[in-house]
Amino acid sequence: MRFSKFSHPFYVAALIAVLFAAPTRSFSDQFEVIILTTDNRTFLGLSSNGTAYFDYSFPGDCGPSDTCYYAYSNGTLISTSSVAPTFTPDDGTPCTPTVPSGPQLVNGVCNNGFDAYSATFDSSPYANLYWGTAFQDIWGTGVGPFSAYPVISAMNSVGDIVFDDEANENWYEAIDLTPEPTSFVLLGTGILGLIGVARRKFLSHS
Repeated sequence: MRFSKFSHPFYVAALIAVLFAAPTRSFSDQFEVIILTTDNRTFLGLSSNGTAYFDYSFPGDCGPSDTCYYAYSNGTLISTSSVAPTFTPDDGTPCTPTVPSGPQLVNGVCNNGFDAYSATFDSSPYANLYWGTAFQDIWGTGVGPFSAYPVISAMNSVGDIVFDDEANENWYEAIDLTPEPTSFVLLGTGILGLIGVARRKFLSHS
């Protein structure tokens, strides 16, 4: 069997269409919730790569020999400094997402067409943390205590969320473990490369 001159472009176009038609995030997202620091620290912002920045000092009380600014990546302290960090915040914007009937919205943040929010039911004095219109509970059994009152401060464009748990008095980060779109692009590029190699070998033996 010999490839027609149209077969290779057809398969490439079909694969590209599938890759770009796939959603960048889904309602089956998995999150890992990590404690960052106590909530008497000032949250400065969240970057697009998930790094969270905090100010540990009192206003105007940070000398050259002091360690006032802390940066956390995936829950791990990666840097401290006496100089305020320079970064581009990717915090999203406060919003009022449409939630299913029943829960009462505490607060919400929207970014990149998605939303995260905390909400409480009448039967509970506490709020839980949710994501998306499917009311996905991202802070439940296995990832965090139930006796919590999360207030969301930021969500970046890839789905990482920083929030203050006012009950447990900690800053947390909920890390979205869903593969990023670049992962799908790399996978698609690899598949295209394999198709090209297989085609050349097939034609050389034809």
